Amino acid sequence: MKLGLFMQPVHDPARDVHQLFMDDLEIAVYLDELGYDEYWCGEHYAVVGEPMPSAMIFLANLIARTERIMLGTGVIPLPVWHPAQVASHVAILDHLSEGRLMFGVASGGIAADWELFGASEPSQMVADSLDIILKLWSEDPPYNIEGKFWNVKLTENLMERHGVGQLLRPYQRPHPPIMIPAMSMNSPSMKFAGTRGYIPISSQLIPIEAVASHRVMYQQGCEEAGRPFDPEIWRVSRNIFVAESDAEAEAALRDPENKCNAAYYFEYIYDMVCSGGGKDYILPPKLVGTAAGESYSQYDYMRDNFIYGNPDTVVEKLISIREEVGPFGTFIVSALDFPDRELHKRSLSLIAKEVMPRLGQMDVDVVGK
Repeated sequence: MKLGLFMQPVHDPARDVHQLFMDDLEIAVYLDELGYDEYWCGEHYAVVGEPMPSAMIFLANLIARTERIMLGTGVIPLPVWHPAQVASHVAILDHLSEGRLMFGVASGGIAADWELFGASEPSQMVADSLDIILKLWSEDPPYNIEGKFWNVKLTENLMERHGVGQLLRPYQRPHPPIMIPAMSMNSPSMKFAGTRGYIPISSQLIPIEAVASHRVMYQQGCEEAGRPFDPEIWRVSRNIFVAESDAEAEAALRDPENKCNAAYYFEYIYDMVCSGGGKDYILPPKLVGTAAGESYSQYDYMRDNFIYGNPDTVVEKLISIREEVGPFGTFIVSALDFPDRELHKRSLSLIAKEVMPRLGQMDVDVVGK
């Protein structure tokens, strides 16, 4: 099983934003040193709690600082970009990284961003933009691409001899691997990923029952498109904190100086989801439409979706998840808000050196039987 990390990032806005960038860069470089396989970076504009207005700029800064880790946009919010910009920027980033880029796309999920850029139908705009991007990467000029939300026309100002009118194409052919995330029960995004052959990632924000449904939807999409279903391409993300002992993990979570500020992370996600009318997305399915669901609090949400403890405890919980959702190829750790980055680095090290090898051995044992 491969190992990655997703950084939204979520940070307490009371913290110094410049130091946050420096800390996040340090963590990303450390992941490469530890042997993590993937690093995914989110992107948002109108929210200082997720201070990352350009995943591509951040990842570009990491190319020379890292050696082998794959770098993923997680995600580029396509409704707030022009498709020609995305196609060109992703292409040059793919060249600069010499093919270490993964191309994650989605609507973005932050209503403030959509309002800021006037994105009227964000969910529908994703497929429209992506289709245009793929045509720009595969077709020669002149371009006259009519979409529902964008029309890309370049038919007059062409000079073939000098390449005027031709857009840059990626280093990887035909393009970097495309990733689609999902965060709802029976997500249509998973089916879309299956029909297109894209990488599916199940969000850490949702209950594990919803994650299990993603496998079914992705498989349905593969079957409808006549593609073989390969669970190795599927990524599953969860929030994890590992310490030397359960007592140490509990102490760090309750520390008055908030060395591991997990409580803020779950408060932020809970408030953002609920304010947008999406509470059902994060509820255990059995609570949807019930009084217990109405009273479901941010503390309940943290209890149900946060995995923490010593390596043995965490391995046991991850094995339970793995048994419930079925085989998948890559486990994605979702980064929390860690004012104490040494504590964060220790947790990431324990995950890489003590937790993941045992999960990988579980798969070997299953195959051996």
